[in-house]
Amino acid sequence: MDIETFAAKIEDFDKISSSEIIPFFGYFLTKIESNISFTAKDIEGCFIKLHIPKYSNISAYLSKAVKKKTFLRNKLGGYNLSLAESKRIDEILRMPRKVVPMENLFPLELFDNTRDYLKKTAKQAIICYDMGAYDACLVMIR
Repeated sequence: MDIETFAAKIEDFDKISSSEIIPFFGYFLTKIESNISFTAKDIEGCFIKLHIPKYSNISAYLSKAVKKKTFLRNKLGGYNLSLAESKRIDEILRMPRKVVPMENLFPLELFDNTRDYLKKTAKQAIICYDMGAYDACLVMIR
């Protein structure tokens, strides 16, 4: 997904101030583009790609946000979103949460050395069971 498509997913993006956009750009850089971290220069690049006015001092904003625990500074000199901020943006963007099968129904090891589609179906059946969708679980097993 490119930055334009990502920005289009944010409701009223054109009405959000440039300082409020920075966490979204951090989210995009780490969660969507799978970067380990981001820098002020990376955030500035997002503003440039979208052709919108950038925040006046991104480095200072990031430093203040670290004190507020919105961002975390890592050993590489970059920044990451805090877990709380990441979850907040997940909710705004209505991102599906990752569900891990609990293996209460049967162990997934039964499907080792089988075809991938069988493993995928088994995981889905277990998730259906974990979520209480027992009829769907039975259909998946059958």
